[in-house]
Amino acid sequence: LGVALSSPAAAQEDVAGLWQKASEAFAAQQWQNALNYYLTIEGENLQSADLYYNIGNTYFKTGDIAHAILYYEKALKLEPSHDDAAHNLEIVRQMTLDRVDAVPDFILVTWFRGLRQRLGADAWAWITLALLLAAGVLFLLFRHSISSALSKVSFILACVAVALAIGSFVFSLMQRSALTRQDSAIVTAPVCSVKSSPAEGGNTVFVLHEGTRLRLLDSVGEWSKIEIADGRQGWAESRTFEII
Repeated sequence: LGVALSSPAAAQEDVAGLWQKASEAFAAQQWQNALNYYLTIEGENLQSADLYYNIGNTYFKTGDIAHAILYYEKALKLEPSHDDAAHNLEIVRQMTLDRVDAVPDFILVTWFRGLRQRLGADAWAWITLALLLAAGVLFLLFRHSISSALSKVSFILACVAVALAIGSFVFSLMQRSALTRQDSAIVTAPVCSVKSSPAEGGNTVFVLHEGTRLRLLDSVGEWSKIEIADGRQGWAESRTFEII
């Protein structure tokens, strides 16, 4: 296992030592010890998709499905192309009690979202730069080509490269925005009663169980207005879930 973390040299040595201890504890099936080491690393305000992935794996080994899902989601938020986290997330989702049928999106919306989420913000930014460079070369070829056919093809390809660069730049901005948003959460309490109003005395409109994903719409004190994938909404106590 490896991780890329940025911190001062002394802290790097401490983190490397903790990482080694966590890996050894995990290999020895000392799940709680491994988890404690990984959480200590996270407590240093360091972020890494691999770190979150390993925390998710360790929570899974301890039987804490909700936090396993939470940390796989955290890993994918940082690195959407983390296939191992995506694979494990699909497995642990099958172990949750709630079966929520998502409201289907228009097929093009689903396709574009899937394409955007295949790469992170930095990767899309690099693709944008590469496409702009290619467009510049093609434009020069268009301006200086002695062949009218080659000039025409170069111009068309340059336009296509610019259009694709604009698209990848938009994807980069969207992925960057997704990194900073805190509008998604995972139910971590065994049971979450969703109320019709932000108060204990409100009517219970439905009940959720640990591991279910929520979208956060609003908040009032210790209550948050939430929505689940099938479109149902209500108010839940903030202590019953953790933000991705």
